[in-house]
Amino acid sequence: MATKKINLGLMKRHELPVDDFIIDGTEIDNVLDFDTISKKVTDRLAELLPLKETTAIIPSYDGDVRVTVNSLQADVDIYITGLTAVTIAVLNWMARVDLNGHSVRFMHYDRDSGAYVPQAYQAATTVPVSAV
Repeated sequence: MATKKINLGLMKRHELPVDDFIIDGTEIDNVLDFDTISKKVTDRLAELLPLKETTAIIPSYDGDVRVTVNSLQADVDIYITGLTAVTIAVLNWMARVDLNGHSVRFMHYDRDSGAYVPQAYQAATTVPVSAV
């Protein structure tokens, strides 16, 4: 079975080869209001990306611990279109998700070639979890 791939634009500012955008460029009134930007990104990514809540078992000397993890269910390419605060909000969101073997790449436009160059997101080795 083929892995699902989702192409997202960071902000709706340019024509991009994407399925949808994380942020509409007109939605941000203050580029330094990081809390609002983070909330918008978090809400939108929850709508756009398929997550599955899974239970993981972490072995321990005191007995196994069951935890709930949000697992990504598709590969994702995110086309970068400026505004660093939005990019960082996306990275912060990704740090709270188990990639579940899927790839997340940030696509950067190369003016010289006219092509997009991928930069792979390197997930942390641990994912924040909540106890079940």
